[in-house]
Amino acid sequence: MTIANGETILAKFSSFAPFIKGFEDNTFRGNALMTREQFITILFRLKNAQQAPTADKGSPSFADVDPKRWSYGAIEWALQAGIIAGKGGNFRPAQPLTRAEMAVMLVKAEGLTEQAPNTFNDLAGHASSGDILKAVAAKIFNGYPDGSFKPDGSTTRNEAVTALVRYLLGGEPAGDMWQDSVLTFSDVARGHWAYKYIALAVKGA
Repeated sequence: MTIANGETILAKFSSFAPFIKGFEDNTFRGNALMTREQFITILFRLKNAQQAPTADKGSPSFADVDPKRWSYGAIEWALQAGIIAGKGGNFRPAQPLTRAEMAVMLVKAEGLTEQAPNTFNDLAGHASSGDILKAVAAKIFNGYPDGSFKPDGSTTRNEAVTALVRYLLGGEPAGDMWQDSVLTFSDVARGHWAYKYIALAVKGA
């Protein structure tokens, strides 16, 4: 998928720069919720690693995203790139990102088309089921042990970095990419399920 100037939006990388940080108190806070604007800003930086989002002088595309807002440039970029829609309405930047919304954004960013069969017990009839199954086919997502996907559940920081690492690598990271990484966050034990994804997200690959 391309944006107006012909650049590729995002692609899978064999290596990538760090894209998220911990907090000053030496925590990662993986169970904290990821907002819509936070996720869009990460996508922007993955595409434009050396360029910080800046507000242009044009008219705002969303009624609730003022040009002075810190995420304005990234949100306007995402609209231009076709990753988000709804120009003229509200974007709800500070609202927690749902798992369905995350899947849709990643599918739009990459232009994914292959769709996995639906094996989830809570996707039938969901408006975003097609894009969710495309993200599943791309090995970005797994479901939960109970057979659900929880499309309308809020996305945690742990879940967001997991999806983004899988997205960037085209699937699960190899062990030699993260096993030598030592995280010092007080709330991320070595045996935590998201350890490898957090390590790659904060240190790069």
